[in-house]
Amino acid sequence: MSKIYRIPTDEELNKLKATWKAFVPDGDGPSDQIFERLIEKYSEAHRTYHNVGHLVELFEYFENNKERFEDPQAIAFALLFHDVIYNIPGPDNEAQSAEYARQALAKLGIAPDIIARAADLIEMTKTHDAAEDDDDARLMLDMDMVVLGAPAKQYQKYCRAIEAEYVPPFLPEQYYAGRLQFLSSFSQKERLFLTDDFEERYGRQASMNIAAEHAQLKAKLERPPTPESPV
Repeated sequence: MSKIYRIPTDEELNKLKATWKAFVPDGDGPSDQIFERLIEKYSEAHRTYHNVGHLVELFEYFENNKERFEDPQAIAFALLFHDVIYNIPGPDNEAQSAEYARQALAKLGIAPDIIARAADLIEMTKTHDAAEDDDDARLMLDMDMVVLGAPAKQYQKYCRAIEAEYVPPFLPEQYYAGRLQFLSSFSQKERLFLTDDFEERYGRQASMNIAAEHAQLKAKLERPPTPESPV
């Protein structure tokens, strides 16, 4: 069974490229090279969730919500570049991704204020938090985390894909402990999503998914070790 969360079709890739071109001013110049390099980065072998399929899914939500964004160009760039650098372990992936975006977008002649905004949005994905009056950021961050509220079978597929990214380089027990800490952080929050409509639509399912995964991982950690086979 493939552990890749989502494998995009050629049609989906073409649609993603069309979205890119809609926000880039230079036609078929360096934008094609930058886009192809972007796809190469998201196609790295260790990515089973944070890959091109994740981008495709994000831009489905983007298309459904783009009329709500005050600055859809900055949001589109932030989504495209937010995981371009994805190393495990990698405590500064977001900062590196933001810098990658700054350099790539500058080559395309994108306005400095748009570049700065896109980079700031990318760095927000480290904490998935934004100011209460930053509606664009809050909606974008909810889109990035909406998989938490996916139907149970889809969420389980996401869990398998995330685990495959971390094991290796970590041992399973290390991953389980770290993932439990991540899941436990949600219990301290009054709500799981920043926007009201995402909370209403996905919050309850996300709570059930997180609780189920938490119980599964805790059981795995508490399971007695298997005795070594005799030599």
